[in-house]
Amino acid sequence: MSVEQEIDYIKDELKIIKKDVEQIRAKQASYVEAHHTLEKEMVELKSDIKYIKAGQDSLNSNINKVLFIVGGGFITAAVMWVIRGGMS
Repeated sequence: MSVEQEIDYIKDELKIIKKDVEQIRAKQASYVEAHHTLEKEMVELKSDIKYIKAGQDSLNSNINKVLFIVGGGFITAAVMWVIRGGMS
């Protein structure tokens, strides 16, 4: 193989390598974009979870209040029943 043929071979190989590098860069850019999209979605999901948790905590608090009032009503009714004579 002559020097010119070797130089041509190296040039061809460099063109192939350049093409491969460009493909890798394009693929990497698509991965970076996908990663950024996933990060945004994750932030949105975290926000939604915090909102849902706050609503659930509020609901639990209100249910506890209602159960306390209902329980207090039963206790009051039982005490009134005993005061009025109960089972006598």
